[in-house]
Amino acid sequence: MCRSYFKTGLLVLLAVAGVSASAGVIELNNGDKIHGDLVNITEEQVIWQSELLGELEIPHSSVKAIESDATLEIVDQTEPCKLGSMVEGVALDCAGKSVTYEHLSGLASQLSTNNAPLTWVNKGNFSLAAYQQRGNTYSDEWYITAETRFTKGPFRHRLEFDYENYVSGPGETDEEYKALYAYDYFFSEQWFFNTYIAWEKDEARNLEAQYDLGAGLGHQFWETETKALEIEAGLSYITKDFLVDDPTADGEYGAGRWSLDWWHELAEDLRVFHNHQLLQSFQQSNDYEVDTETGLRYFFNAALHGEIKYEWDYDNDPAGDAEREDTKWTLGAGYRW
Repeated sequence: MCRSYFKTGLLVLLAVAGVSASAGVIELNNGDKIHGDLVNITEEQVIWQSELLGELEIPHSSVKAIESDATLEIVDQTEPCKLGSMVEGVALDCAGKSVTYEHLSGLASQLSTNNAPLTWVNKGNFSLAAYQQRGNTYSDEWYITAETRFTKGPFRHRLEFDYENYVSGPGETDEEYKALYAYDYFFSEQWFFNTYIAWEKDEARNLEAQYDLGAGLGHQFWETETKALEIEAGLSYITKDFLVDDPTADGEYGAGRWSLDWWHELAEDLRVFHNHQLLQSFQQSNDYEVDTETGLRYFFNAALHGEIKYEWDYDNDPAGDAEREDTKWTLGAGYRW
């Protein structure tokens, strides 16, 4: 038990520690200074990753100065360049060689396509939901979900953590933990290699610990400011330890894996989302699991949102006396960055 809590704590610690410190500041003409780092420079805007506000699109006309450790690849320079002074034009230091452009738009036109994005970009979401009932039924439930992504060029790292706590009576508590780390490498604009490792504990399903290790291919159909869709397919190796021994359950097996992640903005402040994963054992055709989430998010502002979510999980060959099907509705609030 202690070892399981230690592993969970370690994964959460890694997720928090993975948020890299920002290395720059952008100064606006009105005197405001925004800490963060440079993501890209387009013909009309500076794309800036703020520590507190997330990704910003700032018009060139609003920018007074930029300090950043990000390197820029210029089409006519053999060495990467760094931004310098913007007092008289836009100065660059290209391995000791000074290059100056009159405006940011002039610099943008000379940037290599390899520059997008120039630095690690972090996006994430945190959600909390709770439920309490007293009287004829005694029940307390807590749900915590956190996910974050770090992207730079063709590289993407993903960290996810879920915690659920069920109290069905005084001293009667079941807990569920899920943690995942995934690494994606885009070898083309839409196709990527995927590897992942996951850990899960679910007392209600007699599961002391489940470890998944997998790899496969993914395809990102699109990812914009208003919609995203990607799928993954591959192979997984799964091991399970049970709270109560079950000789009929497989403790180790290979499986095929299929997953989908989709969201779409129905309106400016309203988003619908759905994701699912299917695991099919290669040892027994009747041994498969399906996990799904579907819901709506309403954004009160750029960061805060409310969420209603429906979860449907199905295990066709559960351990012990566990039920095959789990369904759950949750209503909560969240924060995104």
